[in-house]
Amino acid sequence: MDSASSHDSGNQLGDVAIMTRWGRRASTDRGFTLTELMVFMALLGVVLTLAYALSQAISAGQRSADRHTGIARTINYPMTRMSEIIMQNLSIAQAPAPGAMTLSVVTDQDLNDVQERHGFSIATVGGVRVLQQTTVNLNAAGVPVGAARVNNTMAPGITNAQDGVPVFRYFNATGTEITDMLAVPDDARSIQITIRATIDGRAVQESIMVRFRNRDM
Repeated sequence: MDSASSHDSGNQLGDVAIMTRWGRRASTDRGFTLTELMVFMALLGVVLTLAYALSQAISAGQRSADRHTGIARTINYPMTRMSEIIMQNLSIAQAPAPGAMTLSVVTDQDLNDVQERHGFSIATVGGVRVLQQTTVNLNAAGVPVGAARVNNTMAPGITNAQDGVPVFRYFNATGTEITDMLAVPDDARSIQITIRATIDGRAVQESIMVRFRNRDM
């Protein structure tokens, strides 16, 4: 083989090597195939779906927590607070007279022979309906003395009045409801407390029956 043929062969081999290198580079730089793109989009869809489901679960959990907090603050706490006082009553005060939205009871919570009168009624505070508790000490004649010992605001957003649901219903020793409010101080032996409110856009209502401890049945 003469030198010219050898030179031509060398050039052809060099051309093949260059084309091979360029072919590999072109293959490396070709980008995503349609199949790869479809797989990527599918995975992205799964991730976004999971993220959305997680955010919804967190949001629902927060709403549930807020609703339970609202129920505890607006309903459970006031009912527990009033129940603890009412069950200890020595008498139901005649002034102000007991009614569907108003109640005053006399207790001696400290067992120190100094009686207290606890009044519960619906009031409007800052444009919001609430249950107002006012507690004053009484002298031996049953007359309030000094400033109010307790002035407590409970059940923000209570809707009993506008919905026509009594906060207090009175029952005698046989469990018969007393409808004559004048008979309540003498005859009542238990009281049903009901609190109704709108929480998280939904009407919520709960009741509890409180039986007197310190009264002959």
